[in-house]
Amino acid sequence: MGIPLADPLQWNDDKLVYVRTISTFGNPIFFGAWAATVLPLAFVWLQTRSWSKGRLFVAYGAWLISLTALFFTLGRATWLGITAGLAITILFLFWPHAKKRLVLYLLLLGLVVTFNVALCFANVQHPSLDTHERLSSMSSAGDSSISARLFFWQAAWRNAWAWPLTGVGPGGQEGAAYLHRELEPLATRAQGRTPDSAHNQFLDILACAGWPGFLLLLATLVLFALSLRQIQNIEMRAALLGAAVSFWTAHLFTSGTVSAEFLWIFIVALASLYSRPAPDPIPSPDTGSLGELPARAQLAIGVGFIIFLSATLAAALSFSSLRWGELGLEASNRADADFAAQPPRSLEGELQSYRALALFQKAANFSPAWMGWHYHQRMSNSYLSLFKYGRPDQRPRNWLQAKENCQIAIALAPHKPFLYELLAT
Repeated sequence: MGIPLADPLQWNDDKLVYVRTISTFGNPIFFGAWAATVLPLAFVWLQTRSWSKGRLFVAYGAWLISLTALFFTLGRATWLGITAGLAITILFLFWPHAKKRLVLYLLLLGLVVTFNVALCFANVQHPSLDTHERLSSMSSAGDSSISARLFFWQAAWRNAWAWPLTGVGPGGQEGAAYLHRELEPLATRAQGRTPDSAHNQFLDILACAGWPGFLLLLATLVLFALSLRQIQNIEMRAALLGAAVSFWTAHLFTSGTVSAEFLWIFIVALASLYSRPAPDPIPSPDTGSLGELPARAQLAIGVGFIIFLSATLAAALSFSSLRWGELGLEASNRADADFAAQPPRSLEGELQSYRALALFQKAANFSPAWMGWHYHQRMSNSYLSLFKYGRPDQRPRNWLQAKENCQIAIALAPHKPFLYELLAT
């Protein structure tokens, strides 16, 4: 419907939308990740209801219908997520009670039966999507979906090391991934896939927010686990733990959407709300030392220090890259003046061009991805000048370098029309 919070990311196959459950998400993978997270919460909530048998029968029937819809997504990440989440939920909820172990076995049996029935119906509609194929392809690099994800993951990992402090920025993964297009197999490259995300929430955060953002994610998970330990209500602890396991297991093979991220915030807020407060009050700064603070306060101070240090280093590197870019521009202008002189001072111009290239390269290495395109465009211009006025034996190399740096600039800033004109020229 085009509502921003509805994540209107349409599935790219007109035939599969009639076979795989998509809901209002427009994509079976995103819907599956959402449902896999919500179903453990709903299951535990139903366990705590003291309703009549008829009302419970209707409620559990609706829950099983939702579970069947989840299996109809045919998403392998969804299957992993719901299996891991429900297993953890049932284990924590029922295992301490010996009399309820029979319920555990019956529920697991019911899940297996529901799983097979749903897939049997799906196989009738689309015979190529059979159970064995979908499960066996999870460990096969020859599967087009798996091989494409391997490319997305490798590209995100390289981008994380290319921009370790700043990352490629929000939405920058699509352009930055094209810098490593040679990693993608030709079979999937021909399909025109757009690597708009890393298809792994952990790698997506690492590539887009850098190592500081990734460390903050890990700190959030640690704080979430500490909050769960302090929840006295066994049912609430099992529900939140199962939902978290489902969420992050499913997002090992897909990236988060706006709705999924709001759902994760909701889960973390519930864990904080139901966790009991720390028994010891936080001492005032003038009466207690840092070592006397509670573990949560020490962890918060550590995370704050990491943020401050990372922001300081990122700012220093950004200002340094701007300075190197200015020096490179001065050297490039001097080179143009030497080449345009009468008679041309080719040797001086070449020396200034190579000095400008070294400075532009240094500026590109230490600048965020959304600024790096500018320096690669400058490098393309410098190599073009060397192609026109430099030594004849270096012309093929300089022409290729000019073209390559222009393509890198386009990959980092695909929304700049003049870069395409420069490449065409």
